[in-house]
Amino acid sequence: MGQPFDEVNDVVVRSDGNMYFSDPNYASPKGTLPMAFYRLSPPPQSAVTRIVTGNNANGIALSPDGAWLYMATTDGGPALRRVALAADGSVVGNPVTWTDPTSDGMAVDCAGNLYLSVAGGTNQINVISPTDQPIGSIVGLGGGYVTNSAFGDDDRKTLYITTSSALYKIQLNVPGFPN
Repeated sequence: MGQPFDEVNDVVVRSDGNMYFSDPNYASPKGTLPMAFYRLSPPPQSAVTRIVTGNNANGIALSPDGAWLYMATTDGGPALRRVALAADGSVVGNPVTWTDPTSDGMAVDCAGNLYLSVAGGTNQINVISPTDQPIGSIVGLGGGYVTNSAFGDDDRKTLYITTSSALYKIQLNVPGFPN
C-alpha cells in the first residue's frame, strides 16, 4: 500500500498462503495507515488489502477449515468479529460482531473452539464455541494479565498461556489447530 504500518502484532497464515495480520498502535504512530486487520495475498499478487479497522486491532485466528477469520480488539468497540473467507482468501461480506470481551490474543482447537486471552487486566482465558456460545473459562493464572495462548507439544493438547509476568501450560482433552 506504499505506507508503513505502525506495530504489526498478531499474524495467522492459511494453508493456501494467505496471511492475515493486525496492526494496532500502542505507542506513538509510525505509519499513516489506520489501526486495522489486513490480508496479504500469496504470490504472485502479494497484494495488501484492509479487512476492517478497529481500535488496537490485536488477536487474529482462523477456523480449522480456513472458512472464517476471527479478529479481536483490545480497546473498545467491537470486541470480537468474524468474517467469512472465499476460496481465494478474500473476505466475503461484512464482519459480524460478537459480544465476548475484548481479546489480546487467541488460539483455536480442532473442534473450532476459541480460547480468548481476555484483555483489560484480567487473568483468564474464555473458551467459546464457533457459534459464540460460552463453554468455560481457565482462571486462577496468578499475577499479571493474560496476553496470549497457543497450542503446543507433539499431541497439540497442551495450551501455553502467556501473562505479563509468567508462562503457564495446561493439558486439554482436545488438540489445538496448528495455526
